[in-house]
Amino acid sequence: MELFVSTSGTRSSSLHAATTLAENGFKNIELSGGSHVIDLDSELELLMGHTDAIMLHNYFPPPKEPFVFNLASSNPEIIALSISLAKSAIDISGSNGFKFFGIHAGFLMDPRVSELGNRIQASKLENRERALEIFTQNTLELSAYAESRSVRLLVENNVLSEENMKSFGEDPFLLSSTEEISIFFENHGDKIGFLMDLGHFNVSTNTLDEPREYSLERINQYVVGYHLHDNSRMSDQHLSLTNDSWFLNYLN
Repeated sequence: MELFVSTSGTRSSSLHAATTLAENGFKNIELSGGSHVIDLDSELELLMGHTDAIMLHNYFPPPKEPFVFNLASSNPEIIALSISLAKSAIDISGSNGFKFFGIHAGFLMDPRVSELGNRIQASKLENRERALEIFTQNTLELSAYAESRSVRLLVENNVLSEENMKSFGEDPFLLSSTEEISIFFENHGDKIGFLMDLGHFNVSTNTLDEPREYSLERINQYVVGYHLHDNSRMSDQHLSLTNDSWFLNYLN
């Protein structure tokens, strides 16, 4: 098992955060989010000299002009930006021998940057089947692109809080329910790996009133990697792990 520590959540440079982690003994790093990096190639090369393994995740490398990454968007501009960012990350991964690149499942609307991680203002939603069709088409394209560069594409499940469920009156995210996750990876798991965010899953199963442990056992077979963090089941708090974290006995 390889354990990576993520830079997700930092508002400054992910590469600077990663350097701090490496200096404190964490040698496997997941680069995610953070601010735009001007001299990415040289900073990444410096970081690689202090680490054993690196993987890139979703919104990395962060662009100069922020946007919300969404491969299920009906907005052609958002799709173009999202695919361009993902291909850039895959190119970086392939040329440096990084084995995985993970992306988030899409949304049925295009949130504002300021809304991520918070309550999202209700807006008109894309038809769910259409959004899933767009997302599937784009992820299969990226999967083939990644495979040609010896990189495995992973897709992460979304988090559905009770607050967002009440705001929209329905689930506005893809791959937050156990049923949708199961169907997606049953159909595409040979091409796209499952990055199981157990914090997201903990909240979503509570909101959707799904049996948590049974649901996890149902979809655990598709997992290639996990995101590990804990919460109260009400919101995506990204709390530290403890010896009592609910999922420890279920890790595959």
